[in-house]
Amino acid sequence: MGKVIFIHAKCSTEERFVSATAIQEVCSQAIKNISYIAPFNQIEPSKLNSWDKKWSALGVSGEVKRIVINKSSIQNSVDIWNDIVKKINDPRFEKEVWILLGRTLSKSKFKKKLKNENDHKIALQASIILLQTHHTVLSVGAKLKVFCGK
Repeated sequence: MGKVIFIHAKCSTEERFVSATAIQEVCSQAIKNISYIAPFNQIEPSKLNSWDKKWSALGVSGEVKRIVINKSSIQNSVDIWNDIVKKINDPRFEKEVWILLGRTLSKSKFKKKLKNENDHKIALQASIILLQTHHTVLSVGAKLKVFCGK
């Protein structure tokens, strides 16, 4: 019928092909917010009102709307949250958590480091962090997808 997707991202100005620290940061963000996608959760996100404000980042010019909706019945963050909660509690909807690791993880370099006896510790640590996150996401009936560099 549809999906509810919670997206957590980490980007770096410099390319860090396998950064366990950066992966830990974004995975911790996903785990911290996992209760919001759990069935029968009644708690609103603490920063729900900020969803109605424009988003900007340090070192980047301009602002963007956080929310773009085509439904006329959804006007603000509270309406959106109520719609999300209905979908989370509807078994016909899939739940997913996405982790975006732009310039933080390279799949090919990650695999290469895992196979290298002399240089596998950071990659192994990163894989354990991802595995722990995967199990936490599964515990609320959701799927985990990780997006990274080639």
